[in-house]
Amino acid sequence: AGATFRQTRSVDGSEACAPLAGSVPYQLAPDVVLVPVDDGSARLLDLDGGFFVLSSMAREMLEDSLADDPEQVVQRLAAKYGAAEERIRADLQALLAELWRRDLIAGGGKALSARRVRRLLAKALAWLPLRLLHSFAWTGTVGSSALMIFARLCMSLFGWSATVHAWSSRFPSEKAGPSLAARELTAQVDRGVRRAAAKLPFVACKERALCCWYLLNSRGIEATLIIGIQLYPLAGHCWCQVGGHILADLPDYCAQYAPVVRYGSLGSGAASPHHRAREIG
Repeated sequence: AGATFRQTRSVDGSEACAPLAGSVPYQLAPDVVLVPVDDGSARLLDLDGGFFVLSSMAREMLEDSLADDPEQVVQRLAAKYGAAEERIRADLQALLAELWRRDLIAGGGKALSARRVRRLLAKALAWLPLRLLHSFAWTGTVGSSALMIFARLCMSLFGWSATVHAWSSRFPSEKAGPSLAARELTAQVDRGVRRAAAKLPFVACKERALCCWYLLNSRGIEATLIIGIQLYPLAGHCWCQVGGHILADLPDYCAQYAPVVRYGSLGSGAASPHHRAREIG
């Protein structure tokens, strides 16, 4: 249940890649999170599915390149480590080229159009099924099952980020009722999704959490969608919570993962994840 994202090979900047054009600071691609680790290394988390390990030197190179002109980064690192600028430049270009090729950074003329296309397609194709499923999803286990199956289909077609973006833009503008009614609705969603998930062995934490988040926000209840990671072994997990209450999941299991991304209650508009930059260990 915790294998939300896959681990990929390390990125240390030593592999030969074509150099990049441009001399302006780079930026992380949308929905890519840089997670510092207390040993000096870092993990790049692509919310569409992938972990990338950065060595301590690769982390320093990337962080500096996100804040400054790459040529300034070369000069600063060469002076800091007493290395030849040509060697630093070659390693930096190799690192940035590899990240650029994987659509993890923007810059050097890269448009990152594939991510935008997935978002546009998800918004265009998800609105009608979501509209039809919205009321049905509140009917019980069968409705929750249908919504989770649709969530899995969306993620298979468009990826995690585009799916969350599309679903959040379809929140109906209902207002939260009295606190007692909100608690009852929260418990109803929790029960319905748990029971449905027990009958659908192919759904995982992503589908459970997304459906809880969508259903509660559609009724004006402030729910948060959280992505957490653990380092040893490297793995990710996703859950939904209202206040301190975790829905359709095990609190003790979720506690094993350090939260790195949170999607708040939005009511309308596109999802904007909040990234946590603190080091984890």
